[in-house]
Amino acid sequence: PPPPPPPPPPLAPNVVVPKAAPTILPTSPGPPPPPPSPPVAVVVPAPPPPLPPPPPPKPKVAVSDITTKLVPQYDSLTSTESLYKFTPQSSLQYSTSPPKITDKILVIAGPDKGRTGVLLGVEENKTGIIKLSTKEIKVIDLGKIAKQLLE
Repeated sequence: PPPPPPPPPPLAPNVVVPKAAPTILPTSPGPPPPPPSPPVAVVVPAPPPPLPPPPPPKPKVAVSDITTKLVPQYDSLTSTESLYKFTPQSSLQYSTSPPKITDKILVIAGPDKGRTGVLLGVEENKTGIIKLSTKEIKVIDLGKIAKQLLE
C-alpha cells in the first residue's frame, strides 16, 4: 500500500485558505453542468492576547494596633493627639476599673486621646467598638480606653 500523504502544514493566524468547490463530471449526456461555484474562504481566528501580569504584592507594614488598619494616617483636623501631646497621663481623670458595655469611656492613648464616648461592644481580639461623642464609630484597643469618672 502507498504511504499516507503528509499532514498539511499548520496555518498562521488570520490566513485565508481558499477551498475549491468539487467538480461534477457528467456521467451521461444531458444538460450542461452548472458553472463552478466561487471558492469558499476559511478564516482561522488569531489566538487571544496574553493576560497582563498580576500587580506586585503590597509591602507588609508592621501594625502597632487595630486602629492603624482602619485609618492609615491622621490629619491635624481629626486627631486630638497634638492637643494632649504634652499632657501627663495623670492629668486625665478616669476609673481604674475596666469599662463595660454601655459605659461612658475616655480614650487615654493614641490619636484620639482625650475624646469621650460610649463602649458599644468588645471583640475577642481585645478591641472595643466605641461610639465617640462626635458620632464616629471606631475600633480601639481596650488598653487605650478607660471608664470615665462621672461627676
